Amino acid sequence: MDTIDIHPSSTAIRTTLLGIGVSVVLIFVKGIAGYLGHSYALIADATESGAGILSSGLLWLGLRIALKEPDVSILTATARQNH
Repeated sequence: MDTIDIHPSSTAIRTTLLGIGVSVVLIFVKGIAGYLGHSYALIADATESGAGILSSGLLWLGLRIALKEPDVSILTATARQNH
């Protein structure tokens, strides 16, 4: 059986995007429930979930950068400077 080499970042990217999707749904559910129930705690929790989306977005960006192939010209220039 052939094995497929999957970069660990690609799995993490899928998981991060799933987490962002769930957080978006939670923002709307908590925000609407907080508004209808006059609960400032739920509205604040919805806002906090928005901050979680921001941090997950930064994680997603870092994982996308990790997928890129290394730039060999930078590596060889660094090696020349060290010798």
